[in-house]
Amino acid sequence: MQAAATPASTPRPPASQAAASASGEKTTEQYRLGVTNYSRVPITVTLNGDWIGQWDSSQDVPLDTAKRGQNELLVDVQGNPDNVLTVTIYTTRADRRVELSSFDFKGKPGKHSMIFVAR
Repeated sequence: MQAAATPASTPRPPASQAAASASGEKTTEQYRLGVTNYSRVPITVTLNGDWIGQWDSSQDVPLDTAKRGQNELLVDVQGNPDNVLTVTIYTTRADRRVELSSFDFKGKPGKHSMIFVAR
């Protein structure tokens, strides 16, 4: 038996554009997530329900799925951090780093929600 032919796929927008249009208006600024993890415990991060990543070291990653208005970052700390474990949300305005939200999770295992407003 022969498999049915599949039609040619149509081009799709990048995932960041598709996610932004599906969840809200695209931001005018670029937002980033800075993780300083001297505890080396794994953390998992999602933004508005979209997977951002899982790490056990320091990172700096773009938050391409941020939408204009309120955004929720969920940080799941999967161990008991006994050293610095800081998560910071920031952007650049007028060539200066502007921190919108920052939290030190030292001694705070479990799931934590961080809210920030994007424009």
